[in-house]
Amino acid sequence: MFKKTVIFNKKSINLIKPVLFCSYPGACDITALIDEKEQKLYVANLGDCRAVLSRNGKDFALSEDHKASSQKEINRIESLPGGVVSVFDPVNKPNSTLRVQGILAPSRAFGDFGLRPYVSSEPEIKEFSLTKDDEFLILASDGLWDKGNNDSVIGFARKWLLEGSSIDEVAKKLTGMALFVGSKDNITVMVVLLKKVSEFSTNTNDDDLKEEVILSSSEDEEECD
Repeated sequence: MFKKTVIFNKKSINLIKPVLFCSYPGACDITALIDEKEQKLYVANLGDCRAVLSRNGKDFALSEDHKASSQKEINRIESLPGGVVSVFDPVNKPNSTLRVQGILAPSRAFGDFGLRPYVSSEPEIKEFSLTKDDEFLILASDGLWDKGNNDSVIGFARKWLLEGSSIDEVAKKLTGMALFVGSKDNITVMVVLLKKVSEFSTNTNDDDLKEEVILSSSEDEEECD
């Protein structure tokens, strides 16, 4: 049995409407489009998938997670009006999780029609100018990011690439590490090279990375459906 408590808006509890959501599964998405001629990068995000760029060995976030914990998303949902509720499950999870209408943690997704309009299907699209320091992209679902921060994921991916691993091997290693530390969510990882590995800058601290601290189990895991 879930215990529900309103965290942000006291009137939100009165705005939560009964919904039939089990028959309407959903999915999140992250897409990147590279315009080589104009040297532009376009990223479209929907939900809690994430894109991160390695720029001269440093992580550069290309998207923002759409979660019920985001103040921007809370404002959008409550303006409809809808509610963001903290759901506590004392049996299966020691911590509470913010959920749209008390049900879903991601605030944007494909599907999940029973939670419209509170869960939006409108993506957030961003444009970036590519530079000579840009090395590679990582596009991944939240099963990876729940367990690893941007800096550690980029750091280890870069280290493995410099050691000779292919992009497919790096994606598999990141997936394996997330599984090893207990990720229970969907894990999909894609690595995209923007230049030859031989052209990567060597002025970084890749040798100082310690494999045992790459991933953490401190963040909540929430599926899109």
